[in-house]
Amino acid sequence: MTNEEFQKLVMEQLTELGKGQRELQHSIIKIENEQIPRLQHSIARIETERLPVLQNAITKIENERLPALHNSITKIENEQGEKITALFDAREVQLDVNQRILEALTRIENKVDKVSLKVAAHDAVIRRAR
Repeated sequence: MTNEEFQKLVMEQLTELGKGQRELQHSIIKIENEQIPRLQHSIARIETERLPVLQNAITKIENERLPALHNSITKIENEQGEKITALFDAREVQLDVNQRILEALTRIENKVDKVSLKVAAHDAVIRRAR
């Protein structure tokens, strides 16, 4: 490659670089002139139109629904606590009833055993008498 060919090649590359740089600058200017103002307008519209609506909705939830929800949860907790206490009380009563039934059953079994012994003794007497 001769010196002149090299210089020509370098000049072509520099020309291409300059052309690419101008295109890049043009794209940046286009973005600055078109896209950024549109985005700024969208952001401003959100800030002025939608953000207050969202803030009002959040405030309404905090002031109206959240206390009602808290009250409902507290009521449910209290009711469930009372029901659980009632279940434990009923369990204790049932255990007492079961214990009394077992004691009565033991007494009845003892009486049946005594009657069985008497019947067996009477059967023996009757067999001997025949």
